[in-house]
Amino acid sequence: MDHIATIPHGEITIKDIVTQLCDDGVYPPIFNKKGLMDINLFYVVWKDIKKYLKELETWGITLRWDDGDYYWIHSGRTGGMTTIRIHGQQFKPQLAAEVKRRGIRVIERTMAVGLLLNNGRVVGAVALNVRTNEFLVVKARSTIIATGMVQRIFDPEDGAPWKYKMMYHWCPASAGDAHAMAYRAGAKLVNMEFSSWYCRLIDDKTIMFGSLTDGDGLSTRIVNAKGEVVSPHAFMSMEKYIEEEEKGCTPLYFDVPSNPEAHQRKREISTADERPISLKYLKDRGWDYRTHRWELHGTKPLALTKFMAGIVVDESLRTDIDGLYAAGDCVQVGGAVTGAVATGFRSAQGAAEAARKIQVPEIDETQVTEAKEKIFAHLKVKDGAEPLEFETKIRMICERYGGTFRSEGKLKEGLIRLSDVRRDWLHRIAASTPHELMRALECHNLIDLAEIHLRASLMREDTRASFFRKDFPLRNPEWD
Repeated sequence: MDHIATIPHGEITIKDIVTQLCDDGVYPPIFNKKGLMDINLFYVVWKDIKKYLKELETWGITLRWDDGDYYWIHSGRTGGMTTIRIHGQQFKPQLAAEVKRRGIRVIERTMAVGLLLNNGRVVGAVALNVRTNEFLVVKARSTIIATGMVQRIFDPEDGAPWKYKMMYHWCPASAGDAHAMAYRAGAKLVNMEFSSWYCRLIDDKTIMFGSLTDGDGLSTRIVNAKGEVVSPHAFMSMEKYIEEEEKGCTPLYFDVPSNPEAHQRKREISTADERPISLKYLKDRGWDYRTHRWELHGTKPLALTKFMAGIVVDESLRTDIDGLYAAGDCVQVGGAVTGAVATGFRSAQGAAEAARKIQVPEIDETQVTEAKEKIFAHLKVKDGAEPLEFETKIRMICERYGGTFRSEGKLKEGLIRLSDVRRDWLHRIAASTPHELMRALECHNLIDLAEIHLRASLMREDTRASFFRKDFPLRNPEWD
């Protein structure tokens, strides 16, 4: 981690930020999104972000620069000094130290598999230790789920996805566990048809995308194959990409060599803060920021769109199921560090207040037995499919039939293929180790979310934001 963005500062207020975030064509990279995001929810959840960051500092989290002050940098998205640079390598260890200091019990190496309900209220979860296969039942007066975004229904952001199957830009554990568990428990999801495409890298290992967007206050321009400037900064709309494609001017590149020398040095510091392994990749390949251009993907989905797709929550981060709260990238308002911090604090407050009013819950043993049988069924399968083999099939279907350019025929074909895979192979995934069993259980989540994504895409007869239907190429006012 090297920065925290969208913090009100100077003349830029939180109202300015959430308006830009949720409005049409103002806050790149997702344009034409008005009406898809709850601006009031963003305002209520994010308005105290500076207070939350101050609280983190009292826990020992380092948010200040070497000189002891905040290092504010300009953001092209908000038009002001609304991002702080940090040395983020110690962020998680410092958080872990505070958790330990408070005596909070942490169950390590354990995957939540399903939620338990009693009379329509979430009363806990079943879980699996992914190193020992120990089965756990967790009782809870209040439950918060926060497992990140939905990313692995698509191929990773890499030039060789068949080899580097988990080389994702965001956390490679992002299989949408929270979305899937909430959905199966009956919670509502929103905007699950939207997948991100915004000027991403074919090779994400060697340079950080964040250093191209607002890296230390400078956004890197995009040029086409002729060297002509397509965008003065690191964002552009899909329509602009299509225009360059039809003119025969692709591929497009981030013109990294055009950045001034002082910025190149800052980029190296930023990379060392967030992902130092990239510096090794660069050295091994003989690449240099000062001479090498980075090519953009053509048209590839990356994940379900952050800030848009997610579990429906209210202002306290409670879902529409009693006893269940959600935070982080799995909810619309939880994107990036700012959203994670804000939703983390608010969901904890809401869940704690509710828990004080609830008696120790009763667990339905029938649910537990059924969940346990389903979890361990994969250990009994002989000569079946490997979990990653099944997962890559899901990715192929979503890339091919639910990719950037969708149509009714493609989406229906994708749903047929998903149905076939579910019917013929889901129960035939074999697991012989705890790690393989974890991957097999992720496949249940991934195929549910892939189907949700394709069905939602089929329902939306419209084009807007990061969603494109070739058979409905214009924005449909009926969907406003």
